[in-house]
Amino acid sequence: MTDIRTVFQFFFENRLCSDDLPMHMDNGVYAIFVETPQCLPNVVLQQKELLYIGRSDNLAGRNHFKMKSSGFSSPRRSLGAILKSELKLNAEPRSTGRSPSNYKNYCFGSEGETRLSKWMRQNLKCAIYPLDSDVQVIEKRLIKEYEPPLNLTNWRNPKKKMIQNLRTVCKEEAKIVWQARL
Repeated sequence: MTDIRTVFQFFFENRLCSDDLPMHMDNGVYAIFVETPQCLPNVVLQQKELLYIGRSDNLAGRNHFKMKSSGFSSPRRSLGAILKSELKLNAEPRSTGRSPSNYKNYCFGSEGETRLSKWMRQNLKCAIYPLDSDVQVIEKRLIKEYEPPLNLTNWRNPKKKMIQNLRTVCKEEAKIVWQARL
């Protein structure tokens, strides 16, 4: 079994800007770090500027910095909800379909997504750790041990309710747009 302290140390020592991330098509875990801890209002960072831990079966395809829509990225939706006023973001459905998942997994429109991506590139770094197996187990253990504030599951996050409330505001805003399109 992979040692999570080794993984976290690797994360910490190998944080990169989004453009410098290697193109691993492998399974693995990744961590997002804040470069300037004060850049996120109402979010206290506990472990060496760690913000989020995730997993993917295609690490290259899970680059949250380069995604064009927050509708497919939980950390982007949380960051956008937290920074909504500061970045002047308006939530809208991620696509035009009739499924409620389109407003529940909202995005911020093309201009808002561009502002959010720019903010992320200026303030965040990422590290990836390829794994052959136990990816979900390692992810859960890392989250439980290091308590990243944007992870809303797998640990008792004291900011969970605040982040969920901010995300609910965005969902409701996107829902209004979604209903108008029906």
